[in-house]
Amino acid sequence: MLALVMGCQSKQQGPSPTQQRLAEWYARKSAQDMIETCKQWDAANRAMFQSQLEEHLATGAVAAGLAQPEPQAPEIVEPTVTAPSNINGLSKEEIAVINDPIFFDTDSAEVIYEQKSKVSRKAAILLGHPDIKMQLLGSASEIGQSQYNLELAYKRAIEVQTLLVVVNQVPNNQVSIFTVGEMRANIGNLPRDRAVRTYIR
Repeated sequence: MLALVMGCQSKQQGPSPTQQRLAEWYARKSAQDMIETCKQWDAANRAMFQSQLEEHLATGAVAAGLAQPEPQAPEIVEPTVTAPSNINGLSKEEIAVINDPIFFDTDSAEVIYEQKSKVSRKAAILLGHPDIKMQLLGSASEIGQSQYNLELAYKRAIEVQTLLVVVNQVPNNQVSIFTVGEMRANIGNLPRDRAVRTYIR
């Protein structure tokens, strides 16, 4: 009877030292797993938040006019141009005007005052010949990185197109631009000066 009572008391005293050590080990392991899980979750959320923040700031900057989105080059189409000297209905003087490049200052896409008269003369030819379509090819010098020069050349062509269409009122469908993609595909044949050339399509 005494042995039975002592056995019951032993059972009521709680887990053995071995069981207690196992319980503590599992608790520590669970806590470590939770810490690692939280760290992973925190890192993932930080990355997602950073990405959303950068996207939000970039969108806000463009909307506020503080930054310009990168220009998207149209679908690449192989350029087809015709030598102006073979165009019927143009005088020799008009052909000379079309062949005359528009030059730019170093590292600039702005048409300087001395060159704007060339743009006006080209516009007069287009307005006088509504059946003629003109394509613009920008160029840049060999100084600097190739990608930067291609983008600068493209911006120069855009500037000339703006003067022709917006300032001189040439119909938009008469003027187009060699895209960055087209220029890159023909980079070996591009002029190596700071200019925009005009071709008749």
